[in-house]
Amino acid sequence: MGALLDDNGTVQVDNITMAVDTGLPGEQDQRFNSIVYDPHMNVFLASWSASATPVPDAANAQVMGMIIGPNGAIMSPAFPLAGGTGAQMLGHVAFDSKNNRYVVAYENDPKDLSTYYFMDTTAAIDACVKVLGENGQALSPAIPVSTSMYQDRFVKVETNALTGDILVLWQEDFVIHATDRSAT
Repeated sequence: MGALLDDNGTVQVDNITMAVDTGLPGEQDQRFNSIVYDPHMNVFLASWSASATPVPDAANAQVMGMIIGPNGAIMSPAFPLAGGTGAQMLGHVAFDSKNNRYVVAYENDPKDLSTYYFMDTTAAIDACVKVLGENGQALSPAIPVSTSMYQDRFVKVETNALTGDILVLWQEDFVIHATDRSAT
């Protein structure tokens, strides 16, 4: 769910529904939201982790996105921001204003060892990023930032407005890492 507030904090649009999540089988589970503003197109990109079945069955989890207009209207249907083998979860989005593109960082469990990998301490979870155009189309494949044998968790991303460089942070077994990845 979402809401659009004006610059005084007054709710202008309430109950912006991105995915139905009441816990019934067949619905999209919606968790771990993120949002970024695109000043070039004057829209927001909302993202969340979703699965076709309620968690804890995250075997088919993916990071989804939706374009929301400046008036709170939904401008696109939900679409995958990341994809590939295994589960993609905990997406975080940023906007690269130098190159007018989005960047999504996320956790990728390519082996999908556990249907609920939050509790699987043996899972080798990778930190990945993907570059997207302003309409959500992929401009790059998944870019593995870290593919260590450990769990690379809680991935965050930000871009440099002057250079377009991408800074990615993640936690690996309770150690914080950072890397600068400039995607083309």
